Amino acid sequence: MGVHGRVVIGIVCLGLVAGSAGSARAQEVASSFGELSGKVKGSKTVYVTDDAGRKVKGKLVALSPTSLTVLNGTDRQTFEAGKVLELGTVRRQTGKGALAGLAFGAMGGAVVMLVSCGDCGEYAAPFAMAGAMLFGGIGAGVGAAVGAGRTHEQVLYRAPAAATASRFSVAPIISNRGTGAAFALRF
Repeated sequence: MGVHGRVVIGIVCLGLVAGSAGSARAQEVASSFGELSGKVKGSKTVYVTDDAGRKVKGKLVALSPTSLTVLNGTDRQTFEAGKVLELGTVRRQTGKGALAGLAFGAMGGAVVMLVSCGDCGEYAAPFAMAGAMLFGGIGAGVGAAVGAGRTHEQVLYRAPAAATASRFSVAPIISNRGTGAAFALRF
C-alpha cells in the first residue's frame, strides 16, 4: 500500500473516531435544591414545573436550599422546594456540531485533495493535511451553526418520588355549548 492509501485510511479512521465520539459524562439529576448550588448559575434560563403541572420559563434570580426565584419578563416568582416537581434548562449543541463538522470536513478535505492531486508522490501527505485543515475549519463553522440551532431540555432537578403523590382533581367546564366537568388523576 502506498503513501496515498495509508494517508486516506488514517484520515478516515481519525474522522470516524472524532465524529462518533459523544459526551461520555452523564449528568446526574439532583433530588434537592441543595445539590443544585454548583450546577446552576444565576441568570440562566430555566423551566420550572410546579406541583399543579404549570411550566414557567424564566431567568434564575436566586436559589437556596428551600426555594428558587425566577424572573419571567417583569414577573418575579418564588417557588418553595416542596412545590417544584422539575427544574430544567435548555442546552444548545454548538460544541457537538462543531466537532462533527470538523471531523467530517477534515476527512472530506483530505480525501478530495488526495484524489485531485493525482500522482503527487512525496507531497501527497502535505496536500492531504492542507485539505484537512481548510475543509475541517469550514466544516467546524458549519457544524457549530447547525448545532446552535439544535436544542434540548436538560433536567437539573426532579422531586423525589414521595413528593409526587397521587392527586385527583375536578374542574368545572362552562362554555357556549354546555357545561361539564374535567377530571384529572396525577400519579
